[in-house]
Amino acid sequence: MSTEEANLQFLEKPEIEEALSGELDWHALNGKNFNVIIKNLPSDAVDKELKLTWLGTTSDEEELDPEHKKHLVQWPDIFNGLKIELENDLAKAVVGGSAVIDYEIAPNLKSYPLDITVIDGTPEPELNAPEVIEAIGSVLSPDRVKEDGATVMIKTVAPIVEGDEILLTVVATDGTGAPIELKPMAEAGAQHTAFSIAKGLVEAIVGGSLTLRYTIKGETSPTLELSVDYGIIPPKLEGELHPPQGAPVKIIVPKYTGMKGDKIAISIDLPHLSYRSSQKEASKLEDQAFEIPFGVFIAPLSTTAIVHYHVCRQIDENNKRRGPHTH
Repeated sequence: MSTEEANLQFLEKPEIEEALSGELDWHALNGKNFNVIIKNLPSDAVDKELKLTWLGTTSDEEELDPEHKKHLVQWPDIFNGLKIELENDLAKAVVGGSAVIDYEIAPNLKSYPLDITVIDGTPEPELNAPEVIEAIGSVLSPDRVKEDGATVMIKTVAPIVEGDEILLTVVATDGTGAPIELKPMAEAGAQHTAFSIAKGLVEAIVGGSLTLRYTIKGETSPTLELSVDYGIIPPKLEGELHPPQGAPVKIIVPKYTGMKGDKIAISIDLPHLSYRSSQKEASKLEDQAFEIPFGVFIAPLSTTAIVHYHVCRQIDENNKRRGPHTH
């Protein structure tokens, strides 16, 4: 052992502020630089140059050129510790590999080395639920479905790639709770993959539901659940709410597409009162107009009126169709 080695004094190993566990997540840095923390320097290091060394090794076990940072030690570093910033690109270059960090202060102070691994903690992309183009929110109305059927859309975004086999599972449940299960398969397209659900099937399960999910490369997507029913178009005001004094206000239920025998009523909720119109029997595929007394809307300016229409449907005990509901 040489005299120089015999006189060598070892100091505490440095720490990476963002990798206290010994694992530096490059993705978590989000493009920012990272910091080396050095503590408990001896007082005889003051006014001497500290040289920090980063020695990275790639995922292919290629050792890169060392990176050095120099710093003149001052008294505050002795009392408070020292923080040295390293560039994000140093970690990026060795993602999947490792690095050794140490420092020395001439002539005879040297730290123990810190060994870290560098990972890319980018979350694995997750499958998205399928979409039904004709659905509004969580409801699918047969009147919005064209003759060629309802369109189920699955976008080709990670982890899906063009050419992957997609197995779609469709569970159609009618108003009695009887399920029909379909399992069509297709190859993922360049931008999206489209499946069709027959219009006749959608019409046959009015009062029921559709449940859709797909499987790809052994993974199953989140589930899309839709209720299936008519009459989901909201009511609208005809003209502006500035009728001649005393004239009724007309509210329209556009092109109602419910069932024969349905009866409709309008309700209006204001801060000072709640109003409900009398029922009228709906004419299928026609606008249903309701004239509301002007006095219902006499209220301070900027007041909001909430308008619903309510459907009363005769319940068939043999078929267990749903009763009254609101839109």
